[in-house]
Amino acid sequence: MLIAAGVWLYTNEGVSHQGRKWAGVALADRARMSLYAFVKVQKVDLGDQQLVVNLTLEPAKGLAKETRTGDEVFAQDVRLKGTYRDTETILLTKGSSAQNRQYRLPIIFGSGPISDYPFDEYGTVITWTASTSDGNQLPVATSFESADPFLAIDPIVYDSDDPESVGLRLQISRSRSTLILACFMMVAMWALAIAVLAGARVLVRRHEGLIWPALGWMAATLFALVGFRNAAPGSPPIGSLMDYAAFFWAEGIIAASLTWAAMVGFRDEQRKLGHSNWVRPVR
Repeated sequence: MLIAAGVWLYTNEGVSHQGRKWAGVALADRARMSLYAFVKVQKVDLGDQQLVVNLTLEPAKGLAKETRTGDEVFAQDVRLKGTYRDTETILLTKGSSAQNRQYRLPIIFGSGPISDYPFDEYGTVITWTASTSDGNQLPVATSFESADPFLAIDPIVYDSDDPESVGLRLQISRSRSTLILACFMMVAMWALAIAVLAGARVLVRRHEGLIWPALGWMAATLFALVGFRNAAPGSPPIGSLMDYAAFFWAEGIIAASLTWAAMVGFRDEQRKLGHSNWVRPVR
């Protein structure tokens, strides 16, 4: 049942994460003179607060003409103005085919800093308008999809005063798999810390002395947690919520437990050594 549940979660996340969503002119309205904009987020750079986006522009049937080779090209000049570049206007010349460009869009708002990992959320807004060379506005249909495996991006149609323009509000959050793994890592850190503390308590109560395999296990856990924490998906910065909720506490508990067991064990070994010096073998 656990395997089946895992496969279902994987399939469900893949469908919701990689699914294409449309905004603006309906896809079935191919005969209308309109412009199709295919937006694909390749990567979200939270360090620089930017999205790396591929933009592909194609003419709909009413805006395209077919060449001798069967390809569709723009039947007239089209200008596209977007908020991703305040000073740039994309010119699609008559006779040109579909164009593909890459842009870096700024993240303009968020519910908190990146240190809120794994519960940090961000967002941005994309709006654009298209017009022909004679100044007539064209409807724009937008297709959106994301290829970033660590983040879930939910596009919501952004209301605009201009009925011919298209706007998308992108809500960015950690993907379900990232959230599950990050929460599991925090629980695992606490579990390992409590296990080391329990082991140290047993050694101290029984006055076992310096049990090197046990002390080696505690020391290995102390250093292993550093690599475990750095393996968190999305490379969260040091000092994030994950650190204050689990990592710092786990490291402190393990270090204190190791020191406690070693010092008490050293004292017990000294007592045993002192007692053996007073005992004389019977001849």
